Amino acid sequence: EYSGSMPAQRLQLVSFPLEILYLADKGLTRLSISHNRLSSLPEELGALTGLQSLMAHDNQLSNLPKAIGECAGLTELDLEANRFRECPDGLSRLVSLTHLNFNRNVLEELPMYVSNMPL
Repeated sequence: EYSGSMPAQRLQLVSFPLEILYLADKGLTRLSISHNRLSSLPEELGALTGLQSLMAHDNQLSNLPKAIGECAGLTELDLEANRFRECPDGLSRLVSLTHLNFNRNVLEELPMYVSNMPL
């Protein structure tokens, strides 16, 4: 039986497997795509509206799709060890976020809205 969790880490992925989006209707709450070689994520990620945890550390990401803001139930977002220079635009809409990890990136500054998040 499906547990709501999708482990897809350490698979040497260079592109996001769109097949994961089919799990949106099956109650996907936790997605781990860490330790891959992903440089981008698709706008379709916003279809995962039930997502609570997105672990995407140790990739090559420099931005997130604006549609990440559609994942309003997201409480945990781990983007450690990527290539972010600035906070992605859609983050301001993630009002349920309680854990945000940007360690080991090259962020130049954090926007003011981050200080208003319940982190």
